Amino acid sequence: MNHGRSPNADVLVRDFLPFAMDMLRAYRELRPFGAYMANDGTVTSVTPDLSEVSPPASSLVKLLRDRYRQMAADGNVQATAVVYDSYISIPNESAKRDAIAFELDTSDGYSMIWYWPYAFSDAGQFVVESPFAISGSKEIFGRSGSPNTSLERTREG
Repeated sequence: MNHGRSPNADVLVRDFLPFAMDMLRAYRELRPFGAYMANDGTVTSVTPDLSEVSPPASSLVKLLRDRYRQMAADGNVQATAVVYDSYISIPNESAKRDAIAFELDTSDGYSMIWYWPYAFSDAGQFVVESPFAISGSKEIFGRSGSPNTSLERTREG
């Protein structure tokens, strides 16, 4: 089990955390989205097709996970990220907080969920705190069961 860092997962965070922060800063909302690294190193963002209906955030997260599981089973991807707004219990704090969640999985066994707690100040300024991580479920590359939901729930907007 890889609890350290993953260069491929780090690329996905580096490329897409600023986008997530920009969405929250501009709209105070973050609809789930994803990103993946193909076997050739190409990074692609993924936004679920919403058509005319806007499903709950939890449904969008499930759609992304299902798509990535299929891509991993087909051998077409080496790293994935599912990004969403979450409401979590932060270690050493009693109240739940808003956080940007990054579910990161790689073909070499890295599976972590990174959280960036955030808030809006009374003046409306977007403030992001230091991240923390928990072990992921390894569900994308077929090594485990269900997602780790011990700390959080998806925000439904």
